[in-house]
Amino acid sequence: MSYHGCFFGRTGTGKSYKARVLAASIRAGRIPILTLAPKNQIPDWKPVSDWITDDVGRYCAKANASRRCALFMELSDAKAEKFDDRIADLFTSGRHLGHRCFFIAQRFSQVQPTIREQCSYLWLFKTGPKAAAYLAEEFADLTLMKSANLPDRCFLFKEGNAPARRVDCA
Repeated sequence: MSYHGCFFGRTGTGKSYKARVLAASIRAGRIPILTLAPKNQIPDWKPVSDWITDDVGRYCAKANASRRCALFMELSDAKAEKFDDRIADLFTSGRHLGHRCFFIAQRFSQVQPTIREQCSYLWLFKTGPKAAAYLAEEFADLTLMKSANLPDRCFLFKEGNAPARRVDCA
């Protein structure tokens, strides 16, 4: 069950929507969803979350006391500092608790490398050319360079070592 993933992309490109669709799918499989989201995003996440907060400390305590959950961190780069060890610990030790961790951020550079390295899955929406080049190198997949030219609501999906593929969203 345990795998981790990141959603990266500019504001308004569809990453939050896609993350909520994934959360709903996981929840349908009877896996609890724990969500960290800024206050203004909480109403959007309530329908797909079993527990939600905007407080990083409460979120980490709940996640560490729980087992076999999907942890979604919406725009966590705005809520938690880049090198917040509590968040990094969820990604590095979450597998031992049976968790799946998902990080949703506008800029990959605000997410510490330890977290990015734990991700087996990447949903990459429209980014700038420099970000696209960096992620192509980090994930060893030149296809990710194409993210700089994606239209809104389309993304590149990368799973493990498989080549990234473009997904057109409705």
